[in-house]
Amino acid sequence: MRWSRSPWAPKRIRSPPTPPSTTPTPRPTALDRVAAGAAASGVTDRVHAQRHDLTETFPDGIYDLVTATYFHTPVTIAREPVLRRAAQAVAPGGLLIVIEHASTAPWSWQAGQDIRYPSPDDVIASLQLDDPWHVARGDAPQRTATGPEGQTATVTDNVIAVRRTA
Repeated sequence: MRWSRSPWAPKRIRSPPTPPSTTPTPRPTALDRVAAGAAASGVTDRVHAQRHDLTETFPDGIYDLVTATYFHTPVTIAREPVLRRAAQAVAPGGLLIVIEHASTAPWSWQAGQDIRYPSPDDVIASLQLDDPWHVARGDAPQRTATGPEGQTATVTDNVIAVRRTA
């Protein structure tokens, strides 16, 4: 998930939990790249890269923009409570964006499995939003995806944008 505040407030960027690994040597992560980019841009006082297991801890603060992009994992995770907590972190006037797979590409590690993807309406309902929210977008467009060997397939993604109005 990515978090963003106003231009003058500290910015924090989070990554989803990493599945358990048997690799004993730490590898460079997206967070390392964020920290290096912040240092190269001279904004380390405003960018704080942090890693959270979102089932255990959650970033403090209220944000103008919260995104959950392809928040899928082979590890069992209580996804709906995490997304509800993400919605709680949206400031009045702010936006929660959820972009996720709604179909399986033929080259996916999940290909051939019987998977039920939630519809945009299912995801919006699972957020359990109260009245001060407006659904700006909730659809499932198709796109052409390119696989690791250059093959292409038509896939569907859910695109959800909800704005906290008060």
